[in-house]
Amino acid sequence: MKTARTRTLAAVGALTLAAGLLAGCGDSSSTAKFCEILEGDKYADLDPYENPDAALDAMRDLRAAAPSDIKGDIDVMIDAFQVIRDIPEDDITAQIEALGKLDLEKIEAASDAIEEKQDALCKS
Repeated sequence: MKTARTRTLAAVGALTLAAGLLAGCGDSSSTAKFCEILEGDKYADLDPYENPDAALDAMRDLRAAAPSDIKGDIDVMIDAFQVIRDIPEDDITAQIEALGKLDLEKIEAASDAIEEKQDALCKS
């Protein structure tokens, strides 16, 4: 026979499990928006060198819809795009210095994580 304490512990365990599953899945409307952004023209034409403001806008939109576990990776991309945007066009020395400060391994890892999340969530 189950006691009140056993039933309470079982209920807490079930709620904890359900909360974890829901957090892992995310909001389906948010997931749909995330996939829509990644598969849309705005993201496909993303070029921080040609149009850095548009690239930043696209990444910020993506971050707003992204699952929480990759928001940090998107922040890495946003930071890199901001560096690129702020590089003076007419100063080659400043360009080399700014690009030299970028952590390319970290940027590549972030890009890979975003792509992996896209593959996991958006491929039908």
